[in-house]
Amino acid sequence: MFARSLRLVGVLPAAPLLGLLACGGAPPAPPPTPPSSVAKPAPPTPPPATPCETADALRKKVPALLGKGKLDRAARVMARVRELCPEPAPEVLAEDLTTSAELAVELYDFTSAYKLATKLLSIPGVSDAHKQRWQTARAAANKTEKKLASLSAPDITKVALPLVAQADALAAKGDEASLRAAREAYLGAFAAHPNGQAALGAALVTRRLGDAAEAQKLFDRAFGLLARTEKRTPTVVLPNRSLVTSWLDWSSDGRFLALSQGEAVGGGDIEISLLDAETNREHLHLFLPWGQEDHVALSSDGKLLGAKTSSKGFVLDIASRFIVRDLDNLPVSYTTAFSPDLGRLAAVKYDEALIRQFAPWSTIEVKDGLPGEDEEARPISATFSPDGKTLAIPYTDEKVRLWNIEKRRVSAILGGNRGPIWQTAFSRDGSTVAISTDKGDVQLSDPRSGATKKTISVAADDPVHTLALSPDGSLVATANIGGVSVWDAKTGSVRTKLEQFVYYGDIAFSPDGRRLAVTCESGPVCVVDANNGALLKKLRLQDAGIGALSISTDGKTLVARPWDGALRILDLEKGTLRSTQPLSDDEGNVVLSGDGKLLGGAGKGMRVWNAATGATVREEKFVDPAQAFAFSPDGTWAAVDMGDAILLFSLTKTKAPARSFQGHTGSIRALSFSLDGKYLASGSRDKTVRIWDVAAGTEKLRLPEHGDAVTAVAFSPDGKLLASGSADKSARVWDATTGTSRQTFVDKHAGRTESVNELAFSPDGTQLAVGGSDNTLRLWDLATGEPRAMQKAGASVYSLAFTPDGQWLVTGWSDGTLLFQRSTGEGPTARIHFLDKEDAAHVLDGEGHADFLGKNPCAARARLHCRAGRFGMPFDLCEERAFTSGLLATILAGKPAGGDPSHEDDPPRCAR
Repeated sequence: MFARSLRLVGVLPAAPLLGLLACGGAPPAPPPTPPSSVAKPAPPTPPPATPCETADALRKKVPALLGKGKLDRAARVMARVRELCPEPAPEVLAEDLTTSAELAVELYDFTSAYKLATKLLSIPGVSDAHKQRWQTARAAANKTEKKLASLSAPDITKVALPLVAQADALAAKGDEASLRAAREAYLGAFAAHPNGQAALGAALVTRRLGDAAEAQKLFDRAFGLLARTEKRTPTVVLPNRSLVTSWLDWSSDGRFLALSQGEAVGGGDIEISLLDAETNREHLHLFLPWGQEDHVALSSDGKLLGAKTSSKGFVLDIASRFIVRDLDNLPVSYTTAFSPDLGRLAAVKYDEALIRQFAPWSTIEVKDGLPGEDEEARPISATFSPDGKTLAIPYTDEKVRLWNIEKRRVSAILGGNRGPIWQTAFSRDGSTVAISTDKGDVQLSDPRSGATKKTISVAADDPVHTLALSPDGSLVATANIGGVSVWDAKTGSVRTKLEQFVYYGDIAFSPDGRRLAVTCESGPVCVVDANNGALLKKLRLQDAGIGALSISTDGKTLVARPWDGALRILDLEKGTLRSTQPLSDDEGNVVLSGDGKLLGGAGKGMRVWNAATGATVREEKFVDPAQAFAFSPDGTWAAVDMGDAILLFSLTKTKAPARSFQGHTGSIRALSFSLDGKYLASGSRDKTVRIWDVAAGTEKLRLPEHGDAVTAVAFSPDGKLLASGSADKSARVWDATTGTSRQTFVDKHAGRTESVNELAFSPDGTQLAVGGSDNTLRLWDLATGEPRAMQKAGASVYSLAFTPDGQWLVTGWSDGTLLFQRSTGEGPTARIHFLDKEDAAHVLDGEGHADFLGKNPCAARARLHCRAGRFGMPFDLCEERAFTSGLLATILAGKPAGGDPSHEDDPPRCAR
């Protein structure tokens, strides 16, 4: 059976399939009833199926699943059959267990196979045929287990890696002959040493050759092997969510740009992307467990990638994605650095520095010629020279020691008297070493002699947090609070200044020195011309944030306005993307009127249009852009801010001039009508909240108690309360009649300065949802004053709304997440991400299910990954387990997304 697995012929022999078909055929159809003119009563409703009848119906689906190559789904269906009807007739139970055991062996789930066989052999009078089938399966399992147990990373590297590299090269050609040759090469690599990478490669090229059933078998086997031997259990994920780039580097040929990203605050995984700098396609994606001293590096030849987290690490062959060296028992340290060939790791902690060599494994203590035990100076970090022979170690005595690794002694001492050292860096040619200091300057030195070449004054008392040298050392790039600058290393003059890039990440020169990669807010990575600062490319990995959302009063329609210039209208009953409409900047953050008939927004102008026909109801142009917009509940008025004034436009008398409400002394940030339309609330940068009488056009109340700009206002459903949110981090609830302060809510768990961006009362008026910057979302109970922590997207909340029934809280986040979650804080969730300016989106739930919305599901599908351990794999690997048609509607209806493992919805067929 093992040989049969390698050649990828039939999964199960014909006999079991025939047995499955015989386990409960449908009864013969009754004879037709002769026509009659006499009306007869409707036949009685048949009683619901018993669990065993349901199991029998599922059992009959297995042959069709196997015909499509769906081994894993067939195994899950059989598991459901045994769960529904655990004690069928003995011969039926024997067939169920035998088939399930054979499938488990095919999927490398040997533990389950042995458990199933034990139960099979305990059945009294079990047939010899069933025993023989299990003996055949067990022989294959034993042979495979023995071979897997003998594998090691060096074995795979020596034998399988060259074969996979050959297969990759053939697959890249793309013609049919090359694909067939690639498939044989992958299978040869698998035969030499069974490994998930070879099985996955074979599956991908088989899919491209058009053999869907055979490809599915391979995918399922690849998944089974990955889970069995490499501890990779794929789950569907969307990578690069609201992450900050902390490390950048170029491959030696300039083709790839490598970046490491992590959450700005708190824990979470580190994600490593290797991007094709020309096409912006991701070549490789890795997930690393979060740790304080994570370190990532590319080898100098660009062929390997090294990663360290906590006391573990690995070295990855980029072309094949094989782990060629597992690194265990690494020193837990404050800072670490890989040598250029990734053969060594330097670690610094407390008062010691050491070098761990990997082949052969040994430790070098870095101490000779350094400050002695009686001196207080301690090492801070370490940087290898490009030839790997020298280690630059900054110390707390404000000096950098260059330590010669071969001679085990200090060769030069740099710095001194300029304050603490922030960064050290070498040029790629090794001719220059640079250090940045607390005084805001950069010292350039010759690493051989230690002589100072140039000192560049970047900014007084503004330390250079990030430093990079061009390959030949002729240019110096610095990043501090003031921005990113490129300097001439000889003259010390500024070559270009990139003030638009606010520092919070990394910078890196391309190997030719002509391009500079910079972390940037809109990117997250921007590539600029190193000489003049011109923007060459944005490598965008994140979706546009959701600036506004609103839900119709009947709960059927949701409108979302991402910052990509396109409006999305969702049908919440059907769980579909009804339409995608282009927008201009003039329309700003678009909202839906309460009755769902109108859409409107204001930015550089104001436009209100019919939601069904698109016909414009009223349009205005402004000199200065507006920030706030609101419909009256009956759709007769549109309120817009105009600096410190409010303009009220009639939507029934579209030629009538706007009414103006004046009184604020700062620009207005938020507007909200009461549900009866009698009052309008406004929040302003002047720190006040004001309530206006709409009919009289006069100020009714002024609420002046916030400590900073008021950024959000909302009336309660009964109109008796008004909530306001502010940049002072608080949300307040007021008596809308008297102006008396009722409650003040401040997030005590906030780690940084947050601004409340949006708030809303629940439909029953008992809770207040408050969302803000820096991952802040709370649902406050108005009776107890206690908050309920809700799920977060790891970004900032910029819009939120309850569904009219109060069951769901919908939030829009700056990372592009539209998040649906129960107002109780429990139960299923749905996350929607819209593709930039495309009629496409994908839906994910918390259990790893996925669905696609819009007219371009293949584009949405391409964005998803299967997270398999540390690897991000193509979505092909887990689409059989993840794809769930109608996922959004299922979740909003309160049904389990994956309740029926036998569903046969197929993912969209896409070109590969």
